[in-house]
Amino acid sequence: MVYEINRIVILITIIKFVLSFSGGLVFGTYGLRKYLLFKRIEKEGIITTGMIIDHEKEVDHDPDVTSIYYKPIIRFRNEKGEEITTKNELRSFRKLNSKKVEINYMNSDNHYVLIINEPFWKMHIPLFYFFLGLLLVICSILVLL
Repeated sequence: MVYEINRIVILITIIKFVLSFSGGLVFGTYGLRKYLLFKRIEKEGIITTGMIIDHEKEVDHDPDVTSIYYKPIIRFRNEKGEEITTKNELRSFRKLNSKKVEINYMNSDNHYVLIINEPFWKMHIPLFYFFLGLLLVICSILVLL
């Protein structure tokens, strides 16, 4: 009987470790990749002014809560003077319609990757995910001790 309880405790500990460690790796990797992408866009990209013309509504349904996010659709002129309309991949809780924003963008095979020049989006969000992932990895190691 005691042997079976010990096996169950060990199994639960291993499951906690695997879940928190893998979650930490996912969050940490996501944050680091976004941070490095934003730094690359900031370094190699082109700075211009764009106009937020609309938002695409995105709804996340979780068991406990439903969250509504907005992805801004931005219109700007590229280095050739062509008018480009594209969706920013970063989500926001608020709408910023008809607002001029400074953006950095890169063009790769007619696919524009852009970021709005706000420190919160460029730095804090990716680092939040990175440190959340690091915290989960540390907690997963502490579970084993």
